[in-house]
Amino acid sequence: MLVTPSSFEFERILDAIKHRSYEDFDMEIVNTLYSEDALVIPHRHYILLTGDFRRKTHTRYLGSAEAVWNPRKELDEAKFVHFSDWPYPKPWIMPEDDQKNEVEPKCTPGPDDDCESANIWFGLYDEFRKRRLDVCGRALKMGTKQGFYS
Repeated sequence: MLVTPSSFEFERILDAIKHRSYEDFDMEIVNTLYSEDALVIPHRHYILLTGDFRRKTHTRYLGSAEAVWNPRKELDEAKFVHFSDWPYPKPWIMPEDDQKNEVEPKCTPGPDDDCESANIWFGLYDEFRKRRLDVCGRALKMGTKQGFYS
């Protein structure tokens, strides 16, 4: 998280975006620019990934195999939610049908399914798309071959 970029740093970021490869996403750009100078803050409650709502195990986010995953509580306590669901595209790009089938969480009630996590995951993407249209007046682009920063 870059809190307050100077004009110099802002230009560095823009230049990195302009010269990125297709495989470079926001996190790779930031890691390349700031890995030597950045501090790592504890991620729990600060950086919650949307991908955490698709996972079956949550040890990595919770920091313990014994901690209990409560998706609503984790979302409510999170300061930031970062859209990170590789290979699913960022929320401003409409996914292809094969990406939907491969990545979107399924909810079939039973002892191993977490329907609340799936509902939150879909809700986060739906809210982003609605806000993008309401605030920016821009609908989603189709396909992942189009620019990520348009």
